[in-house]
Parts: sequence; C-alpha cells; structure tokens
Amino acid sequence: MGNDLVLLTVRFNRSDIKNIGRKCKKVPTRKKTGKPKPQKGKTVSPLSECAEMVVSKLKQMDSKKRPQKKGSLENWIKSQCSHLNPQINPCRILDELSGNACILVNDSSVSYRI
Repeated sequence: MGNDLVLLTVRFNRSDIKNIGRKCKKVPTRKKTGKPKPQKGKTVSPLSECAEMVVSKLKQMDSKKRPQKKGSLENWIKSQCSHLNPQINPCRILDELSGNACILVNDSSVSYRI
C-alpha cells in the first residue's frame, strides 16, 4: 500500500482560538461599496446625445455582433444617429468615445471598454 498524504483544513472562529489560548487580533478590511474606484489623472467629459445613444446601443448588442473595424463602426454610427442630425460627423463621435475611454481604436480595429 502506498503512503497517501491527506491535508486537512480547519477553520477556527475567533472565540475558538481564544479558548485554545492563542492570541489573535482582528484585521480591518476595506468595505465593499457599489462605487467604482476613481481613475487617477483621467477626467471624463460628458458625452453628447448621439454618443450616449451609441454607447447605450452598443451595450445592448452582443460583443460578437458589434462593428469590429473603424470604417464599419463609422457607418453604423451614421445610420444610428441620422434621425437626430442628418449632418452628423461619425469621426467626431468616434473621437469623443475614444477620448472618454469607451472604445480603443488601433489602426483599423476597434476594441470596446463599455
């Protein structure tokens, strides 16, 4: 028969440790809040009406169905915002979204951070 090594984990309460005679102290922990951590050095400017609508529609879409290239994203933005303003400039909205770190544009590919 082989020698099997068995590990046992035992959890002690504070009162159990005191009863055993060992000293323990309570370690304070940080409370979890629903607020996200503030980003240092980055200020987020408010988004325009078209940019807010684009972000909300992109959040609703499945990540695989979102436009993956810069050109297709520009066309998608133009088609979504044409009813608000027919002379909409999708490049300006793209710059606004990338400035607020909602999207990241590398050459022609797009990655989303929403």
